[in-house]
Amino acid sequence: MVQIIFDSNKHFYDPNNMIFHMSEKDVKFASTYEMVNPKTNKSMVFEFTHSTGPEFDPKTVYVYKNKEAMVSIFVHNDPKITGQRAKAYLAAKLKQ
Repeated sequence: MVQIIFDSNKHFYDPNNMIFHMSEKDVKFASTYEMVNPKTNKSMVFEFTHSTGPEFDPKTVYVYKNKEAMVSIFVHNDPKITGQRAKAYLAAKLKQ
């Protein structure tokens, strides 16, 4: 489990949809996150449920849900990082 300390400079919370949005460059990839509110020191656990597209699509979002509160985390692919990973993957495959 990876712990995320909520930081309003890096993370955005949409109260209408109850979704935290963040870039992949601001969190380590994991199947489970614990989001901590630094003001209250309370936390919530989020489990990976699905992605909205393929790994190397810059528009893909990884969706994590908290079962008790019906709150979600959306981790968005970063276009620059995703492009670099796609190129590295292709280069590795073409060397075979």
